[in-house]
Amino acid sequence: MKILAIDDEAVIRTLIEAILINEGYDVVLGEDGEIGVARAKSEKPDLIITDMSMPKMTGFELIRTLKNDAETKDIPIIALTATAQTQDDRIEAYEGGVDAFDTKPIDARRLIDKIRDTMSKRIGG
Repeated sequence: MKILAIDDEAVIRTLIEAILINEGYDVVLGEDGEIGVARAKSEKPDLIITDMSMPKMTGFELIRTLKNDAETKDIPIIALTATAQTQDDRIEAYEGGVDAFDTKPIDARRLIDKIRDTMSKRIGG
């Protein structure tokens, strides 16, 4: 399974990459939303993990862009956030197409559980 991880912080990208590789996933990285959209189209990942707070293109903008594109609309997305999201933010993200949320600091086991749960819902269990 191929996962695209998008985060503007190199340390976070490296951490996510190490966690995912350790679990046997193929990993593609993006350092901002614009690059993330391009990689989603070129790499066709099975799942996307994205930070919500990034320069150039926020996570909300990234999600809207991906979900409004026929090539990428069906890719499940896990949103990462370092800040406490308001209920309105979460509703907006879910309505926009986010499948799950995870928080920073990243916990490897929790992230892997979110990935497995998200994918099992997509394939029907």
